[in-house]
Amino acid sequence: MAEANFCLPNTLNLTEGNLSEQYKKWQQQVEIYMEASGSNHTSLLWTASIREPFDTFLTEVRSRADLCNFKEKERMIRDKLVFTANKPLQEKLLRDNELTLEKAISICRAYEQTTNDMKEMNKS
Repeated sequence: MAEANFCLPNTLNLTEGNLSEQYKKWQQQVEIYMEASGSNHTSLLWTASIREPFDTFLTEVRSRADLCNFKEKERMIRDKLVFTANKPLQEKLLRDNELTLEKAISICRAYEQTTNDMKEMNKS
């Protein structure tokens, strides 16, 4: 089967129903897609969280996404950022019903900078 025939699962609906159940179903669909398309199973779905500087994390996510043959790579990267974010950041990201990768990156960078600034202020 040609690689071009593989389609990503539908966009994850973040506004209705049980988000946890929807995410598990979506993740299974992505794993099936990755296996069927011959992509490295662990390339993008590795278990990670944003504990390092955000731009380092983003570079790693993009590198792993490059190993996959996604038709909608930006959407997959955006979703990875949303689901690996800590709860306060994830809530900020999920507030935007039209979240793009660019918006997600901007929000993550602003969150990281604000968090770092607050840590510095609390030291004083």
